[in-house]
Amino acid sequence: LAATAAFAAAEPLSMAGVVTGPFWIETARGTGRAVAAPLSWGRREWAVAAGVTGATLGLMTRDGAIRGWMQSHRGRDSDGAAVVGNALGNGAYVFPGLGLAALGGWWSGTTRLERAAVRGLENGLVGAGIFNTAIKFLAHRHRPGGGGPPDAWDGPSLENVSARLSFSSGHTALAFSVATAFTGEYDEPWV
Repeated sequence: LAATAAFAAAEPLSMAGVVTGPFWIETARGTGRAVAAPLSWGRREWAVAAGVTGATLGLMTRDGAIRGWMQSHRGRDSDGAAVVGNALGNGAYVFPGLGLAALGGWWSGTTRLERAAVRGLENGLVGAGIFNTAIKFLAHRHRPGGGGPPDAWDGPSLENVSARLSFSSGHTALAFSVATAFTGEYDEPWV
């Protein structure tokens, strides 16, 4: 959240900036703003952060039961929705799609699309890429259904074992990082 908020306040970028360098400079600056953002938070921001953290921890105590319920209520429709949802957070689809959207916006002169797609690239690389990966290596939470108990946490280490890097979700982080970029550019109800 801090990362996407810091990037939303940054200067608008263009597809040309990705090629010529300003994209990478602004991405580095945005990373610095995201890291420093909590230093300037007021009571409201800290209350929201505490609420989100508390709700997350509360839900995590019920993770095994929630997973069991979801698995026992699977069906064709929910499996189809899961496939679509998974694709929306998969960098193999999202990053090329954003690149094509940015190029399409640049080529057609649709500045809003170009800016939103480039900002989505930035948010996705830093928010989902850097920050989310750091959280994964700090937490080392076991994947549900990965052979261990659903509440197993190994804590900070540099061990790169996928079965122990489930928190926080990279798919969710990427999807919301990109969505933040588009909602910042398009003030439309459907976004």
